[in-house]
Amino acid sequence: MKQLKATNFTLRRQLEDHELVVAQEYGDLNKEVRALRKEVQIHRNRESEIYKNPMYLMPYMKQHMTSDYLPNLLELTESFITTENLDHFYRGNRNLFYLLMRRVNLLAY
Repeated sequence: MKQLKATNFTLRRQLEDHELVVAQEYGDLNKEVRALRKEVQIHRNRESEIYKNPMYLMPYMKQHMTSDYLPNLLELTESFITTENLDHFYRGNRNLFYLLMRRVNLLAY
């Protein structure tokens, strides 16, 4: 009987230790999930702002954009242009890309 009680006590202690470890692991995972959900929400909000007004993206691009990103940026921009936001890509009567290409040609000259 004493041996069974001792074994039972040992097993209960191991179970409690295991439950503490599992609770700690899941607690950490739950914190990570909450942090990732917040981050996703931030990116969704930015995406929404950019969709409403593409100029929202310009300060970020000025700060982080290098020539290595240019091909990807052009592909992204091409896929982003829709009939709803087309007016954002014109300044007066001229397409912004035409103005940008003129500036690039002038800089190259």
